[in-house]
Amino acid sequence: MNKLKGIISEIQSDNGISLITIETSGTNITAIMVETANASSFLKHGDNMLVTFKETAMSIGKNISGEFSIRNRFEGEIAHIEKSRLLAKIILNFNQTQLVSVITTASAENLALHVGDYVTGLVKTTDIVLIKTSD
Repeated sequence: MNKLKGIISEIQSDNGISLITIETSGTNITAIMVETANASSFLKHGDNMLVTFKETAMSIGKNISGEFSIRNRFEGEIAHIEKSRLLAKIILNFNQTQLVSVITTASAENLALHVGDYVTGLVKTTDIVLIKTSD
């Protein structure tokens, strides 16, 4: 599980759904949360949060240009690659943190990924899970 610490910087709500922006490591990350009676006290500007997402939720892009809908982008250098017959584990250095992506080995080979390459990790807003922390 990938984990980044951050602080809620913005909350937009409509019809029981909130789009939460968390500032972490100089980057804004967005998450969607369905509000419940218990969630209203959970969602406050300035709260400390742990931003989490699965390794399988992060896609990898190389030489990306143009516009697309995925809001959470993590640009960094590939630190390590582990390949098996089916899956590849990509470790990405992002703002003094290591993030992990698991993609198919075929995709890693199609992208011609190598240690030292600069790539972008992409995570959909709906794949982000937030955990409130005390610090």
